[in-house]
Amino acid sequence: MHSSLFIAALAGGVLTFVYLYIFHFDQYTEEELVRLTFYWVPPLLFGIFGLVCNQLKGVSRPLVFAAVATLIGVLALAVFLMTFFLS
Repeated sequence: MHSSLFIAALAGGVLTFVYLYIFHFDQYTEEELVRLTFYWVPPLLFGIFGLVCNQLKGVSRPLVFAAVATLIGVLALAVFLMTFFLS
């Protein structure tokens, strides 16, 4: 149903990760790289959760499920990063 949206989000997250950490790794400090995590993790999570949700039979609204799961994942990531890296 929304598979192309989820695949595009997943690809966007992976491509942003590759761009930042493979091609421009030396141009950023460690703190900047940690902050840039919020640019590639949300689309990656949205794509993963959306594709997994499409495979599950009992979920009627995969777009809503993927959005809520992504929000929870990003909040958990923010708490983790703020606790250990950005304090």
